[in-house]
Amino acid sequence: MKALAVRQPWASLIVSGAKNIENRSWPTNHRGPLAIYASMTFAVADMREVRAFCVTHSYAWPAAFPIGGIMGVVNLVGMIQGCGENFISPKPGELPSTFDIGWYRDGAVGWVLTNPRPCKFVRYTGRLQLFDVADYLIKFES
Repeated sequence: MKALAVRQPWASLIVSGAKNIENRSWPTNHRGPLAIYASMTFAVADMREVRAFCVTHSYAWPAAFPIGGIMGVVNLVGMIQGCGENFISPKPGELPSTFDIGWYRDGAVGWVLTNPRPCKFVRYTGRLQLFDVADYLIKFES
């Protein structure tokens, strides 16, 4: 399975379903399951923005922000660029009718994420760009 390293607190927001777009400077042709790796870097400065978002949108504040491992899987269904209006190859019917592009940052390449599924946290060594993780490491919580 392909994996993407994301700094905390953003990784927890993605896995919880609160954040449905991950902004990157580069596109990918990968579509399908994508493991979310919580990198060793923790963005303490971002905590105020995350807290305000959770309060405003009635999302539960995550109980923990683990680092250094795989914490969940999402489906990568497409990219958005420009003013958030140009979808690049999303799968038809993949985007929920309530999909909100509020996390998109103009000028970035927005990776559109759906169907977040937490898994049992697995310590792992992440990498830059997309990297491979053995499927057997991903164990979903019941």
